[in-house]
Amino acid sequence: MSVADSVERWLTPRVVFTALIALTLLAILALPQEDFGEDFESLTTRSYDGSGARGVFEIADRLGWRVERRETPLAVPLDSNAVYVVLAPPSPLTTGEVSALLDAVRRGAGLFLVPQNRTPLADSLRIRRSDTPRMLVVRSRQLARDSVASRSERFSTWANYTLGLQKPIPADTTSFLTGLYFTRVPIATGFSLGRGRVVALADGGLIRNRSLRGELMGVEIMRMLGWVTPTTGAAMVFAEYHHGFGTHVNVSGLVAEALLESAPGRTALQLIAAALLLLWALGPRPIPPVAPQRIERRSPLEHVGALARAYEQVGATRLAAQQMVRGLRRRHPFGGASFTDGSYLAAIKLRHPETSQYIDTLETAMQRALQPSDFVSVGRAIDNIERTLNG
Repeated sequence: MSVADSVERWLTPRVVFTALIALTLLAILALPQEDFGEDFESLTTRSYDGSGARGVFEIADRLGWRVERRETPLAVPLDSNAVYVVLAPPSPLTTGEVSALLDAVRRGAGLFLVPQNRTPLADSLRIRRSDTPRMLVVRSRQLARDSVASRSERFSTWANYTLGLQKPIPADTTSFLTGLYFTRVPIATGFSLGRGRVVALADGGLIRNRSLRGELMGVEIMRMLGWVTPTTGAAMVFAEYHHGFGTHVNVSGLVAEALLESAPGRTALQLIAAALLLLWALGPRPIPPVAPQRIERRSPLEHVGALARAYEQVGATRLAAQQMVRGLRRRHPFGGASFTDGSYLAAIKLRHPETSQYIDTLETAMQRALQPSDFVSVGRAIDNIERTLNG
């Protein structure tokens, strides 16, 4: 077998398509699975499963906080004697809500948040979190020295994110949790803001229900919430509106409100109604169409043939001669409308004496009937007179 035959055999459609299918399957199997991380599930306090945050809500309630869920947007004025918990909502807070929230914190309120990069809240606090390899979560050295109840500073849990403060760190900044990754890196940090306090937790997975079931993690979360609480008995408000709860604005509602509750909207609605009415008036009606009447007319040439046959059948040689003379008058008009056919022929005879013979033939044909064989001379007379008039 030659080299050309071997190459042609390997390039047949069956071999090529089989190889492509095999390569596609291998690529799908070898493609790494996308890790959505802990942020893929919403951190809502209404969820009982392992990815929710119902546990921290119930623990805080049993430990004496006045817990509540806020299912409306954050708006001025907010209570400065409360702790606001913002757990990485799928829909970020707006700039107006961030302004109202931070104003309450500066007046003495507390804020516990799981930050999201490139959101108005994280940008205002100048907080950024970074992805890192999985690291063991440990208690900070300061809290480990101060805690007499804990036998070990390590937790049986792991974190995927670290926290970074992109501004001068206040003197009273407290590190709650750190991660072991070559050195200690911050995971949960608290700092003052005006007369209030803020705690930022980098990894939302540490506050989920599955993490709180582990040893001591629930205690550390409550320690952070207690650190930001301004006074005993302060309310703890979980922001649930941006997790999809409460009444949200929808497009159909906005359109209806704009059309019905504003002067420009009502004007637009009237214009739309008028346009629809105009389309209805101009549109087709549910009436069966009536076919237009068509009157067929013969062409002039068809009329000539029909009239000739009719005249021949009845022997109307005088009428035919009169019609031929009137045709001659239409083509060569002179004299006036008051001329009769006889006076018209007499005028031609006077102007062109050479046509006297042909004029006599026409006058005779107009006065008495002729045989069909003699009627041919009438046509010749018309031709000769017309040739003379054309010069």
